[in-house]
Amino acid sequence: MTEPGLAAGPLPPTMLGINNQTVPEATALEVIRGAAQYGLGGVELTAEVLGSDTRRLTAALREHGVQLLGVSPTTALHGWHAQWDDELEASMRAEIYRAAEAGAGYFVMPFMRPAGDSDTVTAGLRRAIPIARDAGLRLAVEPIGHHDVLRRTDQLAPVLTALNDGVIGMLLDSFHFFRAGQSLDDLEHLDGVDVLAVQVSNANHRPTNQLLGYRDRTFPLDGPFDVTGLCRETARRWPAAPVIVEVIGELAAATPFADGLRTAAMQLREITQLTEREDARRA
Repeated sequence: MTEPGLAAGPLPPTMLGINNQTVPEATALEVIRGAAQYGLGGVELTAEVLGSDTRRLTAALREHGVQLLGVSPTTALHGWHAQWDDELEASMRAEIYRAAEAGAGYFVMPFMRPAGDSDTVTAGLRRAIPIARDAGLRLAVEPIGHHDVLRRTDQLAPVLTALNDGVIGMLLDSFHFFRAGQSLDDLEHLDGVDVLAVQVSNANHRPTNQLLGYRDRTFPLDGPFDVTGLCRETARRWPAAPVIVEVIGELAAATPFADGLRTAAMQLREITQLTEREDARRA
């Protein structure tokens, strides 16, 4: 008997992708071409690398058969979850519409400042929902492991389920998930939440309580976190969610572009193979 909320039977192939911050020196066009070269079906882009002229980018996406999965905001929007004003709303509208014009499926709403609570997050999302609905994309809420703002699944899930009307979902990031001190059992709190994508990376040698998401990430299989286990469980619960390598910080900055792309693709395929073997063993 299948547990409630879990997929039954063979799972469809998972979309694999890369976030441009994993190869920080690359342009958006280089990331798209590189993803296609290594057989990755999707990319996530920051709004900075996306730029304002999306026509050339959308042409490249079509040419290479790569999907723009999502776009993350500029620093102008990093405080949306703590304080909202008319200037922020204007910037939010412009960035969401630009992401939609480029063909993105979701716009990332991260908690990038150490401020805010369930009330301010709810208020911000209520202001952003009609913008996203009008633009035709979804909002992917992302907790940050080193910021104590709804960073655990049991804290965030009630806010998302109360607001969910087909626009709101979650961006589940392995680094932030484990950095917040959670285990795979904590995924149970997300029953009823739509996980739009799973970002994967691991951590370096620093103690967990000192890890910073913008500094201390490694590739998904190169650290202490059970990223493979997380991918296995999320594939069972949210089989449509793409899995995207997002390595940010010291290691990404020191890794040549080609090496970063190759490592991301190789490790994604290894995770997929490990997950399939474990599923077969359990069956």
